[in-house]
Amino acid sequence: MSTQMVDRYVSFFHYSASLPESRDSFQLQYVGKRTVLEGICRWEKDGQTPVQLSDFQSRTTKWDSKVDNWSNKLTLYLEQGPEALPEAWMSLYVSREGVYLEASGENGFTPVFQGSLYWGEDPENSTFAVSLERPGFGLRSACGPATTPWDDALLNRQDGSLLQIIAPEGVKLSYSWEQGLYTFVAKNSFRMQIKPRYFEDRFQVPYKPLAKKQYPTPPAGWMTWYAVKFDACEEAVLENTRLQKELLGDYGVDTVWVDWEWYHAGFQKDVKPDVHYFRPDPEKYPNGLEYVSQKIKEAGFIPALWIGPTHEPVETDFIRENPDVVLLDSCMWCGRFMYDLTNPKFLQDFLPKAIQQVSKWGYEALKWDVLPYTMIFMDRIHQKTYDPECSTHEAYRRVMQIARDIVGEDFYMLSCSGNNDRYVLSACDIFDGARIGGDIFTWEEFKSSLVERVLRVYPYHNTVLYCDPDNLVLRPEFNNLHQARTRTTIVSLLGLPATFGDDLRELPEDRLELLRRGLPTLDIHPMDMREQVLEKDEIIVNLVVDRPFEKWNVAGVLNLHEEEWEITVDLEKDLGLEAGEYLVHEYWTDTFYGVVSGSLTVKLPACGCAVLAVRKKTGKLQLVTTNRHLTQGAAEILDMKLENGKLCGVSKVVAGDAYTVKAYNPETGKLVEKTFLPEKTGQLSWSVEA
Repeated sequence: MSTQMVDRYVSFFHYSASLPESRDSFQLQYVGKRTVLEGICRWEKDGQTPVQLSDFQSRTTKWDSKVDNWSNKLTLYLEQGPEALPEAWMSLYVSREGVYLEASGENGFTPVFQGSLYWGEDPENSTFAVSLERPGFGLRSACGPATTPWDDALLNRQDGSLLQIIAPEGVKLSYSWEQGLYTFVAKNSFRMQIKPRYFEDRFQVPYKPLAKKQYPTPPAGWMTWYAVKFDACEEAVLENTRLQKELLGDYGVDTVWVDWEWYHAGFQKDVKPDVHYFRPDPEKYPNGLEYVSQKIKEAGFIPALWIGPTHEPVETDFIRENPDVVLLDSCMWCGRFMYDLTNPKFLQDFLPKAIQQVSKWGYEALKWDVLPYTMIFMDRIHQKTYDPECSTHEAYRRVMQIARDIVGEDFYMLSCSGNNDRYVLSACDIFDGARIGGDIFTWEEFKSSLVERVLRVYPYHNTVLYCDPDNLVLRPEFNNLHQARTRTTIVSLLGLPATFGDDLRELPEDRLELLRRGLPTLDIHPMDMREQVLEKDEIIVNLVVDRPFEKWNVAGVLNLHEEEWEITVDLEKDLGLEAGEYLVHEYWTDTFYGVVSGSLTVKLPACGCAVLAVRKKTGKLQLVTTNRHLTQGAAEILDMKLENGKLCGVSKVVAGDAYTVKAYNPETGKLVEKTFLPEKTGQLSWSVEA
């Protein structure tokens, strides 16, 4: 019995390619992932009907392993085609580095490859289109499965792997809402390659996807330290909790943070002898921390607690009975005694009780501070540790893993790290969030601890953890209105955690309004897989929003100069938009710039910003802006369509908060608008007509 060989398949190491007989398509496979790309090739020429594979009457294939030493080759020969293109061919080269495809370009026809990408189990929510080496400056973010002309790869957030398409003339990635997957288009030739450990190899950090069960979007809520400092107490916490519910409750807040003052009376020597980790200050919290957490829960919020279990402010019974567990006895802001992270008594006796105590008091999230000091002194006096052969990195990760094992995977753990990648990233696969900079009060601190830091660490945000700038201090003591808007803008458009650092009992209404317009925090992810430095005192945050009903850009244009400044936004170079006409609206000043092509120059006050909604002009009645949220539609619009000359939509609104929708009428070149006053919080059906 003989078997006729038909050359339809070729492989090399992890990659393979096939030409199924039943379809006019090719498939590319990767070991462990199965088919990751399926596509077709067609030949295009201006003024001519595209030529498909099915237009050729004769198709033969040839397999060849003698092309070179690094690949196998499969070629599809096409004959008896249409008169304009009677012959053509397509070749697939499979190597260790990937799969390379090319096709003939005869008689003025250009081969065009297009198809679908099967990358990630949940492409809409966990697969990101990204650029690995985009030129230019600034931050790019995306809400939804957005793509731009710069993007050449798909990052699977579930495992940190990457599928990249490299094409000499560029690749166009898109997301198909109908198919629920990403698609691609490339001309003449392209290479597909898989990087199974991309995130770990690129950034040299351990990778584990962020668990988003407790916080599907980043946390938002009030914190004691920046708001009231050492005046924090039961009354201050509960009154701010009440006001948060009353003033912001329907806007998307979810957390109240009790910071370090619960067992610290002040810096350095300002200690109380009987107040320590297991005994909160009874003067500040007369009913105990469990009572406070219960009241926070009753208000509908998640109670979160600051902890610093590597340090103790006073000599406790545990320290007196186990003096060898102390590595350092020195006057520091975080506490006099530092524990030895390698000591078995600390690991087996103290640490488990300290972590369990958080849950016993009823707290459902924690902020773990003093970590930079812990690592610094573990290095500086390492030879005095119980186990000096255990590196600081190993000891640190072991401590954090013990805590994670105790609280479980669904418990939110935030590391309070600082201005050093080591502190932020050493256990990024164990924590859910990491504070990325120092305390932020002044404008210079905002620039150094938020802007400069987020430029560097943004690729880690909403991939392996939430990058937490730690606070939004908006009060007039530290900000004029322009500065407060700028702080709110960058946090909102990058999808960062929003921690309120002002006493809500005293915060002016205009600053409360800023918080409302930045809430809720959205599921926003990075689009550039690179670390940056602040090159100049202006920056553009380019947020791309992709929804089933519309795709648009929101550009946050930030003037970090302490003087008035003009900034030009190039729609193509800065936002990645195709040439054409766009409708541009600025949020904070409620300014419609009209129809814009090419670029737009905005004059910004000192430390001020603009938030531009940029929408492709369609020639029909279309949305220009809404007033609910800075993203001008992304936070609240659930559905929208044009029906019988009316623009109709469904939005999530807040009771008593006037909701304004503005649309562009192409017949008059003017805006039409309508304002609704919702009677209840929930969904609102609305319509606007020309």
